[in-house]
Amino acid sequence: MHWPKEYGGQGRSVVDYSIFNEAYGYHSPPSITDRGRNVVGPGLMVIGTEEQKKRFLPAIARLEAITCLGWTEPNAGSDLSAIETTARLDGNDYIINGQKMFISIAHYATHIFMTALTDTSVPKRQGMSLFIVDMRSPGISLSPLISMDGKRINVVYFTDVRVPAANLVGAKNRGFQQLAMTANYERGNVALPAAYQRVFDEFIEFIKHNKIGGRDLTKDPEARHRLADTAIALETWRMICWRVVWLQSQGQLPQAESSMVQLLRKQTTPKVSRLLWELGGPLAQLKEGTRWALMNGKLEYYSQHAFNIHGQGGIAQTKNAIARRGLGLPRQQG
Repeated sequence: MHWPKEYGGQGRSVVDYSIFNEAYGYHSPPSITDRGRNVVGPGLMVIGTEEQKKRFLPAIARLEAITCLGWTEPNAGSDLSAIETTARLDGNDYIINGQKMFISIAHYATHIFMTALTDTSVPKRQGMSLFIVDMRSPGISLSPLISMDGKRINVVYFTDVRVPAANLVGAKNRGFQQLAMTANYERGNVALPAAYQRVFDEFIEFIKHNKIGGRDLTKDPEARHRLADTAIALETWRMICWRVVWLQSQGQLPQAESSMVQLLRKQTTPKVSRLLWELGGPLAQLKEGTRWALMNGKLEYYSQHAFNIHGQGGIAQTKNAIARRGLGLPRQQG
């Protein structure tokens, strides 16, 4: 909705799109997971060449190109500058060798938006570049991993993968700085707090009509206090997400605010899951399809989302980002 019409969008504002996205996240219709519309596409609009925009953006908008994010590696999780994957220029191509870890949707993505070192003689933050790589390229192989919530993620291997130099995105060796900017589009997403608000609202509605373990939780003072505290946390997370949206609508780059969204995400999602699991009792631990599963296993499903605790850096790293970008403080040592 918020993409320019010439790239396959509707030319609407980022606010219009976020209003839709919040409702979409709350009601959770069946959909295909794709990083292109929310992360890769907006990033290309800022740092991509005109040729790249014309080649990739309409295809992403039509879901003819489905993109995954190739940032994390076995030794580069919280610190994405620790990557070891390399891209060596050879004529009109780059030759990529390395490995990416925990890559969602790589098993059906057509392209991967990835990082690689294009200069190994300097500190990694000064030698990293961004690429869009066709997943059907010779030399790419996958190994599946199954996460705690039952979803497939992947290890992606690159062995002498030839990538046209035209697929270098942004300025060579400026990938780390450009990656930080691109990641902000993912972090300001209003759909995720909406999804957690939905399961929280459903639990409230459930306990209005059902006792759990013989207890009427709507009349239990401790349960009411904890539910109110969690409701406040959810609304705080939602409001910071909307602040990011507003800043983007004003043409600003909300780096510190995007990290604030991440911090609240890491603090709130386990808080919601833990509360509903504890109040729901043993039946809340049963999976979907089990006869006695509370709310058809929805509480068990959300409790397994470990990604929301460690994904894109831990809590300490996220606080560091807020301190540096928002308060101008030095990086924490040790």
